[in-house]
Amino acid sequence: MAKLQDKDKLLALLFANNTMSKKQLTSSGINIESALKDLKESLSDSIFKIVESDSDLELALLSEASDYVNKKAKEDEKEELTDTAAQILTLIMYCSPISKADIDYIRGVNSATSLRKLLMRGLIEKSKHKSQTLYMPTTKLLADMGVDKADDLPDKDAFCKRIKEVLSLKYEQRD
Repeated sequence: MAKLQDKDKLLALLFANNTMSKKQLTSSGINIESALKDLKESLSDSIFKIVESDSDLELALLSEASDYVNKKAKEDEKEELTDTAAQILTLIMYCSPISKADIDYIRGVNSATSLRKLLMRGLIEKSKHKSQTLYMPTTKLLADMGVDKADDLPDKDAFCKRIKEVLSLKYEQRD
């Protein structure tokens, strides 16, 4: 397999994370300026584009593709949630704010697709905290669950305590 070029690394990271800070990307050894130029050039004939702010880069769809995805998402909203989506919603409701990395660790598999679908349905939202993207329930989800705030969920403290124990094992293993 050929050695990955910086533009390939940049695309892979943006694909996996959707949005990343330039600082994060630089610290991962990527020459942002050169990689960004090359990546924009290679994406010029695709449905993808790179959206750039002063501090962040995001992999996005062209408006035509975005319109198609939104139409498909509306169709998907009519479908029932999968078991995977229900697991992720439970983690987010009980342990928010929570990172994708922690969700993936607890579940043992990549949750990107389900997270995207839940975001598109308006059941969860994401926010940036330092260099990390965190997920939390929307007020719509809490209202659908019949609670005014996440703290009103049954057995929340016991569930959160157990999840924190599992996550602490993850961080202990890194040391």
